[in-house]
Amino acid sequence: MDVIRKAVPFGTVLTLPATGSEMINGAVISYEHGKHPIMSELAFPKFSILDPTITFTLPKNQVANGVIDSFVHVIEQYLTYPVDARVQDRMAEGILQH
Repeated sequence: MDVIRKAVPFGTVLTLPATGSEMINGAVISYEHGKHPIMSELAFPKFSILDPTITFTLPKNQVANGVIDSFVHVIEQYLTYPVDARVQDRMAEGILQH
């Protein structure tokens, strides 16, 4: 993977739920012959615009995919990191109940 030495500051406008684009330092550029991953500390967005009402315009299966993705991430943390984190465990249980 190439080393990134400089980056233009940028912001994100979230259009799909569960992408993580508002808080992640990586991306994938897709092109005709494949995909090129990019990861760098310089690639964190400087700001993000999040409008949850945009999800009302999405197909139901896309919203369902976002819900399932969120559920799986909560389950991953809850089941795979036995560190006696009682507050985080109770939060995860609360999320999973609703």
